[in-house]
Amino acid sequence: MEDRDSALLEEGLIARRKLEMDSVLEFIAARARSERAALAVRSSSPLDSIRLIEESQAGIFELSQLLSTGDGIPLSSWNDTSGILGRIGAPGAMATGEELYRVAAGEICAQQASRYIAGRRDRLPLISGLQGLFRDRTDIARKITATIGPDFEVLDTASPELARIRRQSASLRNRLRKDFADFAARHGQGKGYEFVTVRGDRYVVSLPRNEAAGVKGIIHQASSSGASLYIEPLDFVERNNELESMREDEKRETAKILAGLTNGVFEARADLACNQDLLLRLDILSAKAFFARDFRCAPAGHSADGSMVLREARHPILERKLSGAGGGEVVGLDMECPSSLSVLVISGPNAGGKTVALKTIGLIALMDRCGLPVPCMTGSVLPDHPGIFVDIGDDQSIEQSLSTFSSRISRIKRILWLVLEDSLVLIDEIGDGTDPEEGAAIGCALLDE
Repeated sequence: MEDRDSALLEEGLIARRKLEMDSVLEFIAARARSERAALAVRSSSPLDSIRLIEESQAGIFELSQLLSTGDGIPLSSWNDTSGILGRIGAPGAMATGEELYRVAAGEICAQQASRYIAGRRDRLPLISGLQGLFRDRTDIARKITATIGPDFEVLDTASPELARIRRQSASLRNRLRKDFADFAARHGQGKGYEFVTVRGDRYVVSLPRNEAAGVKGIIHQASSSGASLYIEPLDFVERNNELESMREDEKRETAKILAGLTNGVFEARADLACNQDLLLRLDILSAKAFFARDFRCAPAGHSADGSMVLREARHPILERKLSGAGGGEVVGLDMECPSSLSVLVISGPNAGGKTVALKTIGLIALMDRCGLPVPCMTGSVLPDHPGIFVDIGDDQSIEQSLSTFSSRISRIKRILWLVLEDSLVLIDEIGDGTDPEEGAAIGCALLDE
């Protein structure tokens, strides 16, 4: 016989699939700013206790209430920099200007989020506990933004030496362009086919082959047609060499500046990573809060005696589908199951909504276990259902050559083996796939058990 723990894990996955929990989580993940947050949402799993469930729901709900007023955590400009910080996690690592600029932007966003929470403690009493965990490293952000511009290039003001090198380089380039233009004009005699350009970081002049033959210099390249040559006249070689040397000096100075900034980030990486992890938590929380607002979700109460009360319960997948198909509206499900009721049978005609009701009840129970506010009105109460077992739809096994009826019997047998007294079991079309009288007998026996 298979291991019980493995079987319970598999049943949990079956419940997620049958109840479309993964689709709901995908709705939430789509509202996340970062891929890390989206992945965390998609991998959501049931929490270990009612206390953790209620704490999670309360935090999400208080933020969703704030979102309803148009006020949300300022995360729109956040780009998760945890990957960059991980790459800088070794001494001697060198970050690019773009990476450093993004680190600074990430830290600025962290401090904006910290101030946002601090200013709304009365409206975010649960979430406000995160504010004291932020570590202020605006010193790093200021140093980076004073050195690197929005185009990710090191600014001239980053060091006096870099400013000097760039001034001299600019002056030399201007002189070279002017002298090359004069040279081209003399050789072209105003015909207009000659022009000055750059090849391999060196200034050259383009001349027709017949005229280039009379110029002493270095041929760098021919035109695509072969009719012209790009020539560096010998008179300009020394100044081109000087310009190239200045470029190397600039690269060395820029690398020195980037290395200094990278080292500063390396030394502050623990604080910076902590802030990014807090932004991640807020991103996850915000995505769930947007979902709760959009689907009118509320925290569920929890009963100790096994009773269940649902007020206008709705299945988000159905609600989204109907709202996108011409403004349809889902009629909420109201249900009360007192503690004395252990079995509820829903009967009715085909297409009467029985399966939708089962899926709605199961999904709400699963969402609750994962700490999410549920798509119900306030006043809904759920029991503690650590185990949720679902037999909805045809799970016929082609590999095992089982008939639909045999497959259903196998599922029921497996559920009876795993189920505990406080489990939630949802079975659709109980006793189908065989003679009605035999199916009824099997259904009654299962319900008695």
